[in-house]
Amino acid sequence: GPDCASGGGWGDEGADFEMIIGYSHCNSKNYAKAIPYFHSAIPIFKTRESLRKEALCHHYLGIAYERIGDHKAAGKHLLKALEIRNFRNLC
Repeated sequence: GPDCASGGGWGDEGADFEMIIGYSHCNSKNYAKAIPYFHSAIPIFKTRESLRKEALCHHYLGIAYERIGDHKAAGKHLLKALEIRNFRNLC
């Protein structure tokens, strides 16, 4: 489930796994199922300073929330993805 790879010493590999499962659910239009996987990957990417992957998770969360009709959450995550991307371009 969504908590399998958070913590537990998996590191980036666990977060990558969470992101891939989330993306697979999005690709299958199971947006509500995708959301917890992206949420569980973000803190791992954040602590490892994997900005590109953290931004990707926020991007996919924005899409997933938009597709299930939660426009406020969609906007929040899409803006976060842009903030991270802009920060990354400054570095």
